[in-house]
Amino acid sequence: MKLLFLHGSPAVGKLTVAKTLLRIVPGRLMDNHAAIDLALTVFEFGAPGFWELVHEVRYSALDAAAAHGVPLLVTTFCYA
Repeated sequence: MKLLFLHGSPAVGKLTVAKTLLRIVPGRLMDNHAAIDLALTVFEFGAPGFWELVHEVRYSALDAAAAHGVPLLVTTFCYA
């Protein structure tokens, strides 16, 4: 599996770039927002346990993609 991280500040267009790239080359998108949105169904943003769940979701998704032969996984990542 190839993994492409698009890293940058908030709201600079990482997701737009990822979607545009995946129109050109075959692959899957693991949007950073998806893990955060899932954690928000369980915890308030930043509450104890919130970031731990976000990280576990990301790790599980990466493990599953690798185990099942996803050829390219593009993901966005941001430090604010």
